[in-house]
Amino acid sequence: MRVLFWSQSFWPSIGGVEVLATRLLPALRQRGHEIEVLADRFAPHLPDEACFERLPVHRLPFLAALAGKDLQEQVQIGQQVAAIKRRRGLGRCARLLREETGSTAGTAGTP
Repeated sequence: MRVLFWSQSFWPSIGGVEVLATRLLPALRQRGHEIEVLADRFAPHLPDEACFERLPVHRLPFLAALAGKDLQEQVQIGQQVAAIKRRRGLGRCARLLREETGSTAGTAGTP
């Protein structure tokens, strides 16, 4: 099953939902589910795309767009969400890991 876990915040933020998600989502992946995470980009130093335990994590500035009442930015974010939903992320996660480490170490078994 393909799952898009959409939450206001995700690791490295710490809270009840965040801690639960960091335990639940890798366990679901181990059981064969394809998981991607979509969360608010609450801190500017966090990348737009990252991996957490081989799970693709996408961060978009939802709350900033809503607070700024910028309709054009909200539409762009909606289009980005639609694009994320259309494509598979696990291969991208493997590529991100290779780019970060400069090798293929730790990507065995990733499609």
